[in-house]
Amino acid sequence: MIFERLITLGLVAIILFSPLFRAALPIWAITSVYLILLITLAIWLIRIKEDREFSFTKTPLDLPILFFILFASLSLIRSINIHHSISALYRLISYSLIYFLVVNNIKSEVEIKKLIQSILGVSVFVTLYGLVEFFTHNFGPPFSTFPNLNIFASFLLIPFSLVLGMLLFNRERKKTKRIFLGIAIILFLLAIITTRSRGAFLSLALIVTFLGYLKSKRYALITLALVILLFSLFPTPVNSPLMRLITVGGKDPYAYTRISIWKSALSIIKDHPFLGTGLGTFSDAFPGYSFPVKGVFARFGKKASFAHNEYLQIASEMGIFALGIFIWLLFTFFRKAKELLKSLQGKEEYGLIIGLVVGIVGVLNHSLVDFPLHAPAVTIFLAINAGIVMGLGSPESKVKSPKSKAPRKVAMLPRGRQSPKSKIVFLQSKRYYLYLVLIILILEYAIIAPYLADIYAERGEYRKAIAQDPLCGEYHFELANLYVKRYRETGDSYYRIDAYERFKRAMRLEPRNGYYHRRLAKFYHQNFTGRSRLDFAIREMERALELNPDHCFYYYELGSIYANEGRYEEAIENYKKAIELEPNYAQTHYSLGRIYEDLGRTEIAEEEYKKAEDARKKGLTKLTRTKYENRLIAPPRKNLTNK
Repeated sequence: MIFERLITLGLVAIILFSPLFRAALPIWAITSVYLILLITLAIWLIRIKEDREFSFTKTPLDLPILFFILFASLSLIRSINIHHSISALYRLISYSLIYFLVVNNIKSEVEIKKLIQSILGVSVFVTLYGLVEFFTHNFGPPFSTFPNLNIFASFLLIPFSLVLGMLLFNRERKKTKRIFLGIAIILFLLAIITTRSRGAFLSLALIVTFLGYLKSKRYALITLALVILLFSLFPTPVNSPLMRLITVGGKDPYAYTRISIWKSALSIIKDHPFLGTGLGTFSDAFPGYSFPVKGVFARFGKKASFAHNEYLQIASEMGIFALGIFIWLLFTFFRKAKELLKSLQGKEEYGLIIGLVVGIVGVLNHSLVDFPLHAPAVTIFLAINAGIVMGLGSPESKVKSPKSKAPRKVAMLPRGRQSPKSKIVFLQSKRYYLYLVLIILILEYAIIAPYLADIYAERGEYRKAIAQDPLCGEYHFELANLYVKRYRETGDSYYRIDAYERFKRAMRLEPRNGYYHRRLAKFYHQNFTGRSRLDFAIREMERALELNPDHCFYYYELGSIYANEGRYEEAIENYKKAIELEPNYAQTHYSLGRIYEDLGRTEIAEEEYKKAEDARKKGLTKLTRTKYENRLIAPPRKNLTNK
């Protein structure tokens, strides 16, 4: 039927598009995926109306998925950044809809073949792109079309497992197809090795050992030995993934930061055990749980947007019950997959299914040390893998041979009768399509509005951005800064009041963003008068430090407020706390020296000036520096408060 073809075409479009643009992470890319998905869903609903039958393929994952989305929605109640949570919820629902589309519509061998060909085709493309990048960029780890090397490596585990499963267990007689699969698996393996991802290496070793064991114990040993050999020799023995794994912690001070991040995630879970901090808010919660790295120039320069363990991140953002539901979902999937594989033993589909299942295993294993599930392209491919497996494992599923062109049997019942196995849609044609159009228009606006807001924000049109996405605290904050600028230019007090209100609005939307409190404190201290001015500024700075207790810049700002008020003891105390956190913070040493000089303590002042100069020299010797490090070694300013 035409609708089946269009639905398959929509899924193929999502497969081909999602990996090509930083794994669909940019807002325009994920919005495009949403729109393709929305169109495909609309086609499915139209097909249901034309068939006059609503049949939903039940799978064991339906209930776990429903409960997981429910807990994700409940986490919004306690979210510390509602904008991030809603965006993450959109993605989660989209992955679930892709799964249900596959389960309910991809039944025939021809349809499954199209999806598999699309997965392999786009995977070969990004692999070749990555290998070209490796050989043309001084043999540096390739990112290909992905945001980083680890996500690229994790993505490649999916097609690698699929091809290896088909090669080992399918009885494919076509020589050309076997040659293509052989070339593809070599390309995938080389690309994974060039990334030098330690997590991918461990996952790959697990995959080849497991598949080899299923084939025979001899295959398991041979494949594992070959993988270890390749990973120890390529690209060079000294810089191989295996060597990186063995020498972890040697000269790399950041080697154990994952462990520290996990400890921070556990602290978040301890403080927010039931509903978490809100779906998609780990990066917002982390500053309150940051940690120092010993032996580096910037001790607190390491920021974590992700927990580098998807299971800990689920618990920290959504609570421990949500993690339990996720484990329930995985357990249910693998139990059903095991049953399906037993029933397919010796059949043609066995290799395909085991390749799809093991690909999911590989990514989930990599998720113990990284965040591949936060790359939409990776999770979309996992949803499609799971949909094919569960669709074939459903009682209603009967895979049709390509030789059998028989169309899907549709129960064309009169409108007054109802089949016991399906629910007939009792809507008149015009009303059904009217409702469908209205739903699509509402969903389109909900999907496109954040993208339009992002475009307006890039142009500096923050009022229009807020009109499209009023829950984004960042837009209110940037509009407040714009009002501050206009107030300084015009002196119009209305801009001052508007700026204050926008700062407060931003803080209500993102209550754990210490930077907003710091900015409001400085703005209020510099632009308002009255007896409460100083108390308000100090209170806001203390709130910022309460949210980010290891932020040296906030201690410096608070010290500067005290210094400008002539309260030198409080200023010295806060400057010393800033230096305790970051000994190489040049500006703080310089400001502390100035206070000591004003107090007549010349020798101590000279020591602080020397420390400021030494810190700058040390920082300037670094060939590459982060914004955080550049701020530490910024040239000293005579004025203590102005940036």
